Amino acid sequence: MTTAKEVLKMIKDNDVKYADFRFTDPRGKWQHVTFDIGMIEEETFAEGQMFDGSSIAGWKAINESDMILMPDPATAVLDPFTAQTTLIVNCDVVEPSTGQLYARCPRSTAKRAEAFMKSSGIGRDGGDYSFDFYMETKHVSLARGTHRIQRLGI
Repeated sequence: MTTAKEVLKMIKDNDVKYADFRFTDPRGKWQHVTFDIGMIEEETFAEGQMFDGSSIAGWKAINESDMILMPDPATAVLDPFTAQTTLIVNCDVVEPSTGQLYARCPRSTAKRAEAFMKSSGIGRDGGDYSFDFYMETKHVSLARGTHRIQRLGI
């Protein structure tokens, strides 16, 4: 698990200029706010960063628009596509009045679903969740020779 101190070391070691805090809106579209790296301190990972939730369609009215982006240090990676060295960090969206994860944020919905699955005994902790794809090959004899037919089983 990456800690805030490790992220700050990554920032220093790579001469990072900007931090891009990312989250997803209810429609699944990436949203982001980019900060000058001077604004990112260890407290940022504990207290979060305020932003205007009314700018996201379907989230908040203007009179209750203050929200908190809570960066997850475990998701911190350097963006290989920016001209200036930029750190990408995925964030939880927090309701400042309650301190709870915001219900309309897909990331918080996924966290609640995961917690429910674990608490109900339906889900399991750890392991590899995957789908397996198999290739089926058949050889068909035709008048002009043998042909191979492949089918992907899903």
